[in-house]
Amino acid sequence: LASVSTFLAVSSRVQRRLAELMGPAAPLAARIPCGIPFVRGDDDHQAWPTNPRDTARLVWIGRMDEHQKRVSDLPRIAAGLMATGLRFQLDIIGSGGEAATIARQVRELRLDGTVRLHGWQSGEFVQSALRNADLLLLPSNFEGMPVAAMEALASGCAVVGSDTCGLEEYAERPEVQRCLWIFPVGSVPAAVAAVPEALQTPLSLRREAATTFAADEFTIARCMDRYAAVLADLPPVTGPARVSRPRRLATRLASLGISTAGRARQW
Repeated sequence: LASVSTFLAVSSRVQRRLAELMGPAAPLAARIPCGIPFVRGDDDHQAWPTNPRDTARLVWIGRMDEHQKRVSDLPRIAAGLMATGLRFQLDIIGSGGEAATIARQVRELRLDGTVRLHGWQSGEFVQSALRNADLLLLPSNFEGMPVAAMEALASGCAVVGSDTCGLEEYAERPEVQRCLWIFPVGSVPAAVAAVPEALQTPLSLRREAATTFAADEFTIARCMDRYAAVLADLPPVTGPARVSRPRRLATRLASLGISTAGRARQW
């Protein structure tokens, strides 16, 4: 730790966990999410579905892992929603070690046709699914700051997640009341209740709140400003430089490629 100037965490919960592991002397400085290449344009609203919905569109995206993602709750939540009479479609995008278990749950709970398993898909497929979805479900046991959630919000898709999904620290903010709903992790009944509650907010208001939240918190430009603020507060480095000139040049070229790719993706 003596050679570390600061640790950065993607969420407050990760920051607290670092403090627990390393003690109060750990040089924790700031919470900075990873950030996403998102530029909010005037034509965003034109790309959103405008037809009245008689079937809610729910989506989950990620690696099918029970320990972290708690994916077995997804079919249970779907079954609970069916019991309430809600008309909905749940698209599960991704795969992993629990894929066969989830497929079996879907069959046993008679969710065929209502829950669709897509496996891994292209980025274009994922973006289309998010843009057309009403809600992203996040029943995770623990997350840092999930990229799927940030991209969902940037696409105008609201989030219903557990209180350990990574977004829970924002739940009390006034600006997220129309795009983020939190339930106790592991409580399927609470998740089932949260979905229709979220859907009571008009679609246009959910989308506006979601994109505004994403623009204010998760853009790469916003995160770069936070990094700049942290770096400005660090003490100057003393002693001889330990990085060779060729290595500095290689790092600079690599950084240029990454930043160029990011700008290209934004455009």
